[in-house]
Amino acid sequence: MYAIVTVLDLFPKLNESNLLKDLTFDCGLGDATQGPIPHFSWFGSEEIDLQGVQTCLNKFGSDNPPFEIITTGLGIFTGKQPVLYIPIVKTRKLLEYHESLWAEIRPYLIQSNPYYQPDRWMPHITLLYQNIMPGQISCSVDSFINYSFDLTFPVDHLAIAYTDGIHSNMPYTVQLSGES
Repeated sequence: MYAIVTVLDLFPKLNESNLLKDLTFDCGLGDATQGPIPHFSWFGSEEIDLQGVQTCLNKFGSDNPPFEIITTGLGIFTGKQPVLYIPIVKTRKLLEYHESLWAEIRPYLIQSNPYYQPDRWMPHITLLYQNIMPGQISCSVDSFINYSFDLTFPVDHLAIAYTDGIHSNMPYTVQLSGES
């Protein structure tokens, strides 16, 4: 599975409030910092044309300046594999970047995940997923309920991320360097 992602420096912001301690000890979730690297995904696809995607990312990076995203609240994707996440506010700038990037990269995605299409995309930062018991979700929500998730993060790069379920890596990153 491939994704186009932006990595975020989330843990220092969560450590300021001892939130990670609450998750680790109170909810029995182990070390929350040992999970996936905090990020949000622009796209997901089973396979990609790596050279085509790299070419698109290079052009997009040189044409577009960095910007900021903001988050607020807490969300849960329900189902057999629930996900606890921080929603990213869908600003006009974020939507324009996503739509533009989608138009450029879509031809190079093979079996793309439909949840990343512009009309369905819900940008978010995953906090918890995989093998979470219902009691752990409710404990986590209890821990988070008084925490403000009104955070700001720079978006200054795009990376290709890959995972096979066991191994993960980011073989390619491009900086956003265009003029404002």
